[in-house]
Amino acid sequence: MKINKYNIYLIGIFTLLSGCLKQEVIDDVQLVSALGFDLIDNETVSLTASYPEYLADKSIEGHTFTDTAPLSKEVRKKLNTVSSKPFVSGKIEVVLYSKELAKYGMFDYIDTLNRDPSIGARTYLGIVDGSTQNLLEQQFGQQDNGIFLSNLIEHEIKNGTLPHTNLHLFTRSYFQEGQDPFLPLIIKHNSGVKILGVALFKDGKMVGDITGESLFAFRAMYQDFSTGDSIMVKINSSNQAEADYASVYNIHVKRNIQIDKLHSSPQITISLEVSGAIMEYTGDKINKKVKENITQATEKKLSELCKQLMKQFQELKIDPIGIGAKVRSQDRNFDIKKWEDTYPNIEVKIVTKVDITESGIIK
Repeated sequence: MKINKYNIYLIGIFTLLSGCLKQEVIDDVQLVSALGFDLIDNETVSLTASYPEYLADKSIEGHTFTDTAPLSKEVRKKLNTVSSKPFVSGKIEVVLYSKELAKYGMFDYIDTLNRDPSIGARTYLGIVDGSTQNLLEQQFGQQDNGIFLSNLIEHEIKNGTLPHTNLHLFTRSYFQEGQDPFLPLIIKHNSGVKILGVALFKDGKMVGDITGESLFAFRAMYQDFSTGDSIMVKINSSNQAEADYASVYNIHVKRNIQIDKLHSSPQITISLEVSGAIMEYTGDKINKKVKENITQATEKKLSELCKQLMKQFQELKIDPIGIGAKVRSQDRNFDIKKWEDTYPNIEVKIVTKVDITESGIIK
């Protein structure tokens, strides 16, 4: 029996967890706030449930319960014995999957969430580079683990370079013709956790990732956004022994995808309009020429990062940007099989225009 058939057993686990909260007094139930899935072998996964205990002094003590699937009856029996209160899943904030499981195939375990009416469509999902059990067993300060991880992802979406994603958006991209899904890539880091980038998917399996500065370029190609994050550029000068560096922050990005020769040989142009301010500059003085150099260096770097990503996407035959979905919206006779054959070889042009609005610190 293959692993993807075990979602039937997992539904049994979630049936136990999905008690109807409106019929329960909140003090009489145990609220699961985070779940983690790890691959054990070709026929078994482990499920870790993280739940908080609110103590008399108003502090929070995190607890976890871990067992393997498909032994759903044993899981139910053990869940009933480890706590005097019934477990419910109406407050799940985050569901995590190990990178190993993501590469093997994990959509059945996401589909299980969609079938549980007590789990919200906006629940965050994430891929852990390592063990989800080890991560969830760690106590993150005085905050509940589920809320901590949810706040971390939300912060990176609102203020960083992580594109918006959740259970609903992942599922929509999975089923939509002409677009492939992605999820945050997380790692246990010292006494906390860190978002490394995003994991890329094809047919429910992780096939690659994006990390570092490329994450900024990916979000720029994916959606309009504003961020307090920054991008650093190197400014070369022929009359200097060493190059200067500048950091551009408070960035606003507007994206546009234009499609030409739709019915012959599609040509795609992704245009990015970027505005930002110079936060730091290692040179002596920011004058008009220096500002122009920083602008050109930012345009060049962003264009190169975007081109590298498009090459990666086409080689992997994935379309997380949703170019295919854009083509489909303009073509009544859209053929997904034909598009999938065409996509790896289409010409994608990147056009960037950067506007530096002000300057800040000089070092």
